[in-house]
Amino acid sequence: MANKNLKKYKRNINELRDVAAIWWPEELRAESATASIIPILLKTQDQFISILTLCDQTPEQVFDLISAAKFSANLFLKHLVILADYGGEPLSRLNKNFQNVFPLNHPDNRFIMEFSWREKDYSYNFKQLPVKTLNNRKLGIDGTTLIKEQSLDDLKKILL
Repeated sequence: MANKNLKKYKRNINELRDVAAIWWPEELRAESATASIIPILLKTQDQFISILTLCDQTPEQVFDLISAAKFSANLFLKHLVILADYGGEPLSRLNKNFQNVFPLNHPDNRFIMEFSWREKDYSYNFKQLPVKTLNNRKLGIDGTTLIKEQSLDDLKKILL
């Protein structure tokens, strides 16, 4: 019996390739990426706060500041999501109920968000939402996509 088990472990490289896991399984890769998010966020926290602090003229100024600082848009969005404690589940629910939350601007046929900032009223016409699926991966803020820098686009701008 011991001889039979021993033969099982004496394989050549081709036999090992057939049964071995050459790459990390998806669950380990996801766990590793998630674990590496915290150091990235800690390292960039001061720059994130500086951008927010400098944004004092209009809400849209944040877009210029992110670009000028060469700060990754998806990383900035991840900081905001954590600050607001607004994760993937609420994003998905918001997207599914988008038409109930935001009114439709009939002349533009786009949904609008009206808000006040520093005692002044603003409105924002959504260019990308609603979408079929809105989640952390699509926004580039999950563990595996966060490590790849992404620039500002209309999808990220609406959430900043």
